[in-house]
Amino acid sequence: MEALSTLPAIGFHCVPIEGGFSWSLTSLLGRMLADAEQRYGPRDKSWTILGIEFCEVGPRVWFPGNRRHVSILLSNIARENPIIAQYELAQEIVHLLAPNGGGPAPVIEEGVATIFANEWVKPMRVSSGSYSEAEKLAQTLLTADPMSIKILREKRLNFFDFTPKFIRDHYPIISEPEAAALCERFQQ
Repeated sequence: MEALSTLPAIGFHCVPIEGGFSWSLTSLLGRMLADAEQRYGPRDKSWTILGIEFCEVGPRVWFPGNRRHVSILLSNIARENPIIAQYELAQEIVHLLAPNGGGPAPVIEEGVATIFANEWVKPMRVSSGSYSEAEKLAQTLLTADPMSIKILREKRLNFFDFTPKFIRDHYPIISEPEAAALCERFQQ
């Protein structure tokens, strides 16, 4: 086994306060996940969420050990900046609802993740390039019905199981090209 990193990271220390403890990245993960489940439906509990790590290839989720474990990797920049850490954490939370085991998420999932992060960490609003396009497409669906993601996930838990026909059968206001784009694999 390789040695553990000894580099310092912000966001993991909490202090006792009246009625509990201050927020840390770990407790924020729980709060954000509960919020995402309320908005977009329950997570697939057959996956075990291991926690948060920092890495030069973050932010992203990864699946260590090929045994239905998922971990959130935040960037090394987030190690020293609590706002960036919270934003990156919020961006990855939606991917914990229905982990895919690796590979790119569908555009709809990445769009919802971007919307969620932008709402959670308002001073950090980030939407550029393909993330902005994914966000706009997902927002089209959420504008048609704010409960659309939750309703669709009640029928098909995993975003990968969404098809253009499935989306249009439930939301015919979404055009065929929009539905097809929502189901494509996200590319940065």
